[in-house]
Amino acid sequence: MKKYAKYLEVKISDIEPEGWLRNYLITQKNGMTGHLPETGYPYDTNCWGKKEFQDGGVDSWWPYEQMAYWIDGVMRCAHLLKDKRLIEKAITQIKFTVENPDEDGFLGAPFMKNRDANNQWPHAVLFRAFAAHVSATEDLTLAEAVRKHYLAGTASYHTERETVNVESMVWAYNLTGDKTLLNNALKAYKYFMAHLEPKGGSPFALHSYTRPKDHGVTYNELCKLGAVLYLYTGDEELLNDSVEAFRKLDKKAMLISGVNSSTEHVQGRNPLDAHETCDIADYTWSVGYLLMTTGNAEYADKIEKACFNAAPGAVTKDFSAGQYFSCPNQVLATNNSNHTKCADISPRMTYRSAHDTDCCMGEVNRVMPNYAARMWMITPEGSPVATLFGPSRFSFKAPNSEQIVTIVESTDYPFSESIDFQIRTEDKTEFSFFVRIPSWCNSAKIVINGKKTDIKCKKGTFVEINRTFEHNDTVSLLLPMKVKISKWPKGGIGIERGPLAFSLPIKEKRTIDKKWQRQTKRLPAFEMRPLSPWNYAVLPDASQFHVEYHKPYGNPWTVEGARITITVPARKINGWETLKLKEVDNFGKPAKGNWEHTPDLPKDDFIKDNIESSEEFISLVPYGCTTLRMTIFPKVPAKS
Repeated sequence: MKKYAKYLEVKISDIEPEGWLRNYLITQKNGMTGHLPETGYPYDTNCWGKKEFQDGGVDSWWPYEQMAYWIDGVMRCAHLLKDKRLIEKAITQIKFTVENPDEDGFLGAPFMKNRDANNQWPHAVLFRAFAAHVSATEDLTLAEAVRKHYLAGTASYHTERETVNVESMVWAYNLTGDKTLLNNALKAYKYFMAHLEPKGGSPFALHSYTRPKDHGVTYNELCKLGAVLYLYTGDEELLNDSVEAFRKLDKKAMLISGVNSSTEHVQGRNPLDAHETCDIADYTWSVGYLLMTTGNAEYADKIEKACFNAAPGAVTKDFSAGQYFSCPNQVLATNNSNHTKCADISPRMTYRSAHDTDCCMGEVNRVMPNYAARMWMITPEGSPVATLFGPSRFSFKAPNSEQIVTIVESTDYPFSESIDFQIRTEDKTEFSFFVRIPSWCNSAKIVINGKKTDIKCKKGTFVEINRTFEHNDTVSLLLPMKVKISKWPKGGIGIERGPLAFSLPIKEKRTIDKKWQRQTKRLPAFEMRPLSPWNYAVLPDASQFHVEYHKPYGNPWTVEGARITITVPARKINGWETLKLKEVDNFGKPAKGNWEHTPDLPKDDFIKDNIESSEEFISLVPYGCTTLRMTIFPKVPAKS
């Protein structure tokens, strides 16, 4: 069958993360990824491993969705690490479902067949774990089981999130060749787009100029489907649906962390707008399809920014706890500090392994494994493409040859400006090698075996290097990073460099919330309060910023182990303090209590009246190194 992608996914087993990336995945395994069932319901239910109904409380599909997120993360992490015990843990979660279909082929608990309950959305999540296992093993048993499941005719798959099953239908079509799956997927998508009642940001209205207002996860999941269907139809209108949807999301709701605001619905770009941790996984996964279909390097830039900022910034650095809502500006993370309009009397901004809703702590396990699995791709002709950067090695069969070639990528990127790709092959072999030039880099250079080349490195493109490669040939990519001051609403500024945003880390007083029952010694529930000043305005003059590199020490995603810091001139603003409230407005209903929130940026007049005259220098670290932080700063006012 014909595929219309510019780049194709490769077998997950052909990619080996190394360096800091491998260590990150190992830390995941030793934290929530490997031990989330210890926190209790729903992760201790093994709900996909039985036919009995598992009560989800509000919606019956909830535990199935959340378990499926976690299973997918475990499966990908396990195969990337080639960890047999972790692979077995993931397989155990899906084995019963596959081996016990209904007579019609349907997979899962019988209650999920209810056509009117939107209960089959979790299948779309679970089947991604199937896809990961098939990618690693090439065992098509799971693909055949998915084919039979969708041909059982138990749902129309055109009601909101159930439509996301289009993704799995197309995956099964690709592996089994059963065109009925593709036809049903097209039918479901087109019906959904034509009949869903219009809302400002609903997928069928995505060509408008209004800001999306949908549930963030729903928007990210649904808006990729046009690109998914384009892969096997070549229908440009379908692809354009997705391109326009994410163009609008970037323009109206993108935060400095690289992820759209979503609490729970899409918000704006203000300093206190936050995102669900779920959206880190869903946004990056969805944009990956746009990278594959368009070949546009900008989408790879977006994935990197989200995975290098929002992802590590939403978890503790030992991966034992994470946030439900995470924000660029958060000076405290306590049970009464959630400053978002959604669930504002909940501890959703605290770091813990279990929240009142468990989707985010399932989803967070998907982010970095998904990143690693899509670091390398191939063209339809079989040429290797370095799409996302990081220490790794990738093996492939050279086009028009039987030779197995391995490319070893050595780098400390995103902390380093240089990336070395060493070619390992038995004999000389000719092929094209494509490398990405990020859109933020104006002066990239390619060096081969230590010698400069005249290869043009236009930013925001993929550069083709065609040559007869010999064993140990080295292609070096040099990506000079300049400090950039970005502008944000309410007069805010951010400091960015390459794919990284930089934050002022706030020293914290970390205590364990002993009242929270769903925690273990390994996976605790924390409250964090500030122990260092954060109330600074920054002088918006990049010429006075100082970039300093540090020798590798420990975990690079910690304040202590930060590989790079930026020192900037700043002045304190007196009276700019946390907001202490006696009651908050929870969905229109006042809720009494002692609430303390991160404040918004102060207004210009307040700054002028309260800013200190003395200047000091503050040290910023990569956003992903922090838990408590300030990332969007007010400006030091110009002298009058």
